[in-house]
Amino acid sequence: MGTTSGTDAARGPRYAAEHPERETPSAPIRQAPPREVDPHALVEDASARESLGAFARRPPGAAATAAVTGIGTAEPEKTPAQQRLDAYRATYAGPYRVDGQSVTASPQFRMNHGQNQANAPYLPGKGVDRKSEHGLALLAACSRAHVSEQALCHCLVGGPTASELRSVTQALIDAGMLPSGPGSVQARIKTMQWQHGIGIDCTDYVIGGAMAANGKTRAQIEIPYGDTTLPMTASDYFLSADANPHLVRTDARHAKTGDVFCLTPTPPETIGHRAVVYANTTLDGPRIAELAHEHGSIVSRFAQGGPVHAIEVDASWGAGPHGGSWGGVRRDTWLYNESTKQWAELNQRQEEGRPATFELTPHGPADEKLHGVYRFR
Repeated sequence: MGTTSGTDAARGPRYAAEHPERETPSAPIRQAPPREVDPHALVEDASARESLGAFARRPPGAAATAAVTGIGTAEPEKTPAQQRLDAYRATYAGPYRVDGQSVTASPQFRMNHGQNQANAPYLPGKGVDRKSEHGLALLAACSRAHVSEQALCHCLVGGPTASELRSVTQALIDAGMLPSGPGSVQARIKTMQWQHGIGIDCTDYVIGGAMAANGKTRAQIEIPYGDTTLPMTASDYFLSADANPHLVRTDARHAKTGDVFCLTPTPPETIGHRAVVYANTTLDGPRIAELAHEHGSIVSRFAQGGPVHAIEVDASWGAGPHGGSWGGVRRDTWLYNESTKQWAELNQRQEEGRPATFELTPHGPADEKLHGVYRFR
């Protein structure tokens, strides 16, 4: 989310429980450069292991074969657009140096005026709050690591580039701000980011992902916005998606890699969460049967009529009021029954070590109303 979107109080019951943040316009800070992509980066943490999505993209019959033989079947080769999205996501995950080891960790959610606003010592239009001991400590940590105040500000409002977030996160680790256990190093890094008010919101992450998947530059997708242009740090490029000359609306059934889902709460008619499509796969009978074996008859009832689409999406997701480890950047899978128009998901909003659960989402994908799916022209 960016600071120009509507209030979260009306974003549906699940979203309101996760992050009923107050989104109000604030003075913009200096514009961030386009998102960079490192094709050599790898993500090793749990956020890279999306079981349902990988399962959905197996070749036809692979699910049944794996069940009989006990041998997994390789996924089909990823498209260039999917490879670019994987590389883009990897850039936001480190690597970081912790106790002499190299680790990766997907970034935590952070939105301007979000639930951990008190942890983010940023003054709109002025920069880091120098009257705050916390703000001075963050500035000192970044100064020792030769990280700019602008990079820190972008992290504090939820709109950093990948290199800015990596640099600020490493500076905090080096300054001894990483909390001790329990939990994995990855979870502790997320906890540190939450405690110090840094991370990335959904719109800033998704616009970069959509640009990467579609091979777009910032100059190719700019639109006027007041006395500046969008995309801009901590703003919502998709707030007026239907009027954006660079976007065309498409159907969820035909969503493809690089398309953007815009979800809206009701009421009022404002656009809420954003997610960029990684893959859209139609589930065959064996896949649905294996899902039902794992999650129960709710899957079979949901799939009646069909066809059923498994739509994998990347986004930065709300972390609840206490910065849950499930928050931040991850890949989710939504399921859509084309004949019944019903939605479901594999709910990954679980603490470390707990399996995902199959759940119906009656309001729409992620249990919010689908405003539209948009594609760059």
